[in-house]
Amino acid sequence: MNNQLQVQLLSNTGVFLQYGNSGILIDVFNGNFPPFKELSDSLFQDILDKKGIFSTIDGVLYTHCHSDHFSQEKNQQFLHKYPDTISFIPENEPKNSGEFVVGEFSVHYEWLEHIPCEYEDIKHYVLVVKVGGETLYFAGDSKLDMERHQYFLGNFNVDYGFFNPIYLSYTTTRDLMKLVNKGVFIYHVPSQEAEDGGMNGKIQRNFTRHQKDLDRVTVLNHYPTAFYL
Repeated sequence: MNNQLQVQLLSNTGVFLQYGNSGILIDVFNGNFPPFKELSDSLFQDILDKKGIFSTIDGVLYTHCHSDHFSQEKNQQFLHKYPDTISFIPENEPKNSGEFVVGEFSVHYEWLEHIPCEYEDIKHYVLVVKVGGETLYFAGDSKLDMERHQYFLGNFNVDYGFFNPIYLSYTTTRDLMKLVNKGVFIYHVPSQEAEDGGMNGKIQRNFTRHQKDLDRVTVLNHYPTAFYL
C-alpha cells in the first residue's frame, strides 16, 4: 500500500486522487465540450474495468453538471456496474453544504455560484478534500467571490488549490492563490495540442507579466498526467 497521495489529471478537469487503497474521481466522467477534451474511451474503459490503480475507486464526485465536467451516460454506466460507490452529484443534492467520508477521504462541499456566463444557472459546489494530512481545494468554475474563497482557504487551511485559468488574470485572484499553503494547480485548460481559442497563449502571457506572483503555480495542460503530493 502506497501512502503517498497520487494525483492524476485524466481530462481537462477530471482528477483522480489515490491514497493507500482508496481513490476518488472528481469531474472525471465528462462529455464533449470543445475545446476541452472529454475522457478518452480507453481511460474510461480502464476505469470501468477498475484496471490497475483504478481498482481503488470508492467515490465519484462532481463540482457541477455541465458537460465539460459531467456525462450522465458515463456516470450511470459506472454506478450501475458498481452500485456501492459513493457519489456526489450536485443536481441531486438538496443541501447548500455538508460533509461525508469516502474511504480514506473526508469531503466538505459548499454551494458557490458558477462564474457568470450563459451557463451559470446551475448548482455549483466547491470541494474541500482532506486525506493523508493534506487538504485540497477544488474551485471548479466558481464565481470570483474573493470573500467566500478566502473563507474556504483560511478556514480549512488549504495546502493545494485547483483553480480555473481565469484566476491568473486579476490582481485579486492572484493574491487569493497566495493564501494556499503549498501549491496551486491551474486546470480546466485545453491541451496544448488542442485548438484552444488562445487560452494557452493567454496563460503564458500572464506568467510572463506576473511571474513573481505565480512562483508556486503549475499549469496542467497535458493529460493524462500524474504526480505525487
